[in-house]
Amino acid sequence: PYPRWFPIHIVLQLLAAALTLAGFIIIVMHVGSDEDPDHFSSLHAVVGLLVFIFLFVQLALGVVAHYTWTPSE
Repeated sequence: PYPRWFPIHIVLQLLAAALTLAGFIIIVMHVGSDEDPDHFSSLHAVVGLLVFIFLFVQLALGVVAHYTWTPSE
């Protein structure tokens, strides 16, 4: 019932989520170290946090849409 591209889309979205999560874990470990004790001291850090938050919003909306949307709508 789904187009052929849909499984590829799911895999790519989950891969992007996994890599974003891995990057977030790495940066949290680094920021807590003695090398870089400041949290959110740059625009880059704030934008990174927003991207991380919106990632989970997007994933949640994707799951909800998958289970509530029908192709005839």
